[in-house]
Amino acid sequence: ANLIGCTVTFFNLFYFSMKQKEEIEQQLNDLKREMTVSKYASLKSQISPHFLFNSLNTLTSLMYEDRDLASDFVTRLASTYRYILDNKEHDLVSLVKELGFLDSFIFMMDVRHKKAVKIELDVQVDREKYVIPTLSLQMLVENALKHNLYSKEKPLHIAISSIENEAIVIKNNLQRRELKEPTTKMGLQNIKKRYAFYTNKPVLVREEADFFEVIMPLLGEKATKMNLKAIS
Repeated sequence: ANLIGCTVTFFNLFYFSMKQKEEIEQQLNDLKREMTVSKYASLKSQISPHFLFNSLNTLTSLMYEDRDLASDFVTRLASTYRYILDNKEHDLVSLVKELGFLDSFIFMMDVRHKKAVKIELDVQVDREKYVIPTLSLQMLVENALKHNLYSKEKPLHIAISSIENEAIVIKNNLQRRELKEPTTKMGLQNIKKRYAFYTNKPVLVREEADFFEVIMPLLGEKATKMNLKAIS
């Protein structure tokens, strides 16, 4: 009787463990699929005709106003597209590369919006040691521009900083604009799903009366495999 009982218990445990294994594998596959969709949706949104059209409009004006600045603008525009093309197959990129790209992007925004948008970069970590999802910082800067009004009289301030060696913070003052269509928050959902593939550390979003803030965890260089805690 004891032998039969042990055998039944063993098979029950075996069945349960196999069932649990199948469920975990299914969750992994679902998460991988979501991450892949999110990654390409992200990259597709960045290589947009809208962004290129605005940049070329700015460049056309500069050619008549300031040839030297126009030359710098072309160089930065080329470097941003080179970065996008070079990293389109990589979901994670080193922080030093992402911030280098962002520096060119900020230069272009400064030229385009003049004193209406002020972007400050103050990241005090070893940039070689960490990785983040490709183009995530630019996506959040674009979100701030999309959802807020700004002018020389009432500039939009966007600050990008670090919290010790733990996270990157993107914070902007709130000057909400009325959007023709309700926001889907797809950009933030995109970033959250991409992080969930690598870590159980959450992407935090905080909104107060006068500011909006997103805190993204810094990932170690070896963050290339699924962290099972992310789906537990």
